[in-house]
Amino acid sequence: MKASAFLANLAWERSCRKDAGALRRALDDPAREQAALLERIVRRNEGTAFGRAMGFAGIRSVSDYRERVPLSSYDDYVAYVERIRAGEQRVLTADAVERLVPSSGSTAARKLIPFTPSLRREFQRAIGAWISDMFRGNRDLLRGPSYWAISPAIPESNEAGAVPVGFDDDSAYLGFWSRRLVRASLAVPSSVRHVENVDDFRMATLLFLLRARELRVVSVWHPSFLELLCSFMAERWGDLLRAVADGVRVPGLEGADAAIVMRGDRALARSLEAADPARPESVWPRLGCISCWADGQAAGAVAALRRLIPATPIVPKGLVATEAIVSLPFGGARPIAIGSHFIEMVDAGGEVRGVEEAREGETYSVVVTTSGGLYRYRLHDLVRVDGFVSNTPSIRFVGKEDRISDLCGEKLSEGFVASALAAAFGGDERMPEFAMLAPERSDAAAGYVLFVDARASLPEGIAQRLERELSANPHYDWARKLGQLAAVEVVQVGEGAHRAVVAELAHRGQLLGAVKASCLRPETGWREVLL
Repeated sequence: MKASAFLANLAWERSCRKDAGALRRALDDPAREQAALLERIVRRNEGTAFGRAMGFAGIRSVSDYRERVPLSSYDDYVAYVERIRAGEQRVLTADAVERLVPSSGSTAARKLIPFTPSLRREFQRAIGAWISDMFRGNRDLLRGPSYWAISPAIPESNEAGAVPVGFDDDSAYLGFWSRRLVRASLAVPSSVRHVENVDDFRMATLLFLLRARELRVVSVWHPSFLELLCSFMAERWGDLLRAVADGVRVPGLEGADAAIVMRGDRALARSLEAADPARPESVWPRLGCISCWADGQAAGAVAALRRLIPATPIVPKGLVATEAIVSLPFGGARPIAIGSHFIEMVDAGGEVRGVEEAREGETYSVVVTTSGGLYRYRLHDLVRVDGFVSNTPSIRFVGKEDRISDLCGEKLSEGFVASALAAAFGGDERMPEFAMLAPERSDAAAGYVLFVDARASLPEGIAQRLERELSANPHYDWARKLGQLAAVEVVQVGEGAHRAVVAELAHRGQLLGAVKASCLRPETGWREVLL
């Protein structure tokens, strides 16, 4: 496994160098790169139904494009997507639509995102640059397998339509050869995604990982995904050792991969007995990189992960959505993926700006144009510019612009709540590992509860300070003055709060890999879950 993983990783890294070189050159002149990319997208799709409706043939500049094409949301594409599902060609893109991918975001409504070969190439350009940068920065990572986390799969829909609804697995974002190389270096095969029971899924995942003692890279989405997996390992260590020694059948795992875990390996089980399951680095002593979300409210979960796996560097991921890849880890920062999609930034005053106009310290809402057929599409992701790589902004995720809690007209958004919490605690660096605002209803009154880490040192008068910050929202302030909302309550919760939220959201139907911690949850009932 070690030799085959090394050869596959080396071949993959070399195949990605072209993407890294192209991005490195583009970072010097983001305006030029973005204009050229937009020109290619517009010219390729000017004969589509959407292109004709918007007058793509007459677009000769970025300003022309902004004049002719309005900012959009998913509702603007529903009718076009239905035409694609019915089998009509050249609706949004000249490329054929391979699949309609269900959005795995945190909103309840399902969105079907067109996935085309050109969109795959846009993702690949950014992913390739990231992979090259990662391996070139630490050559030892080449020398062992990787774990690229997946969640139990959403079964492919059998809905009537000419275009399939669903996705293979995360490696489908890669090109043909990259996909094959990645699979050759994986510690856990993608077939594990078909194990739908969560405990069985974790058992299967760990049985493969325990066979990969030379594991070098772990890539997950939310850090709590890995923390929960390691907690399961510690709790079920005896069962895992017996399964390694004697073999076991995991429900839902079939074929050659099932045969691997059904074969016993007593020598491996004996070697694992010396490891401490509460210290994952004793199980995988060569682990050299953990890639995960680290922005927004994921920062608290990252701190918990660092305590659990203290010696392994944690590298924050870029901003990736089903629709687009917005930023990537590169050069020690997370520059905007200017070689993948045309990206615009909407400032706090509603002004639309190009990437090259973004200013450090400012917060923006992201708008993307992609080769998947989304044009000036609002992701509703808020990002803050934290520096530059050459002349291109590096960004970090702040929160979802469209996550709203609204008991009685106050309309609190995640981005606003994130800023209010930071101000109430005295800055981002003083935020506790877990802080989540959620609405609560009772017979007496409705109001908001701040659930906060019991280990945190809370500023004096934190409830009053947060109340003052929230009251900057005039709708919230008016609801408080009318008596529609009670004052903010602060409730301290135990260190398992992140895990409890993730488990509850998974129970409500979200994919494990898609569960995102947030400083604002619009649902009620969290007091019972967390206490």
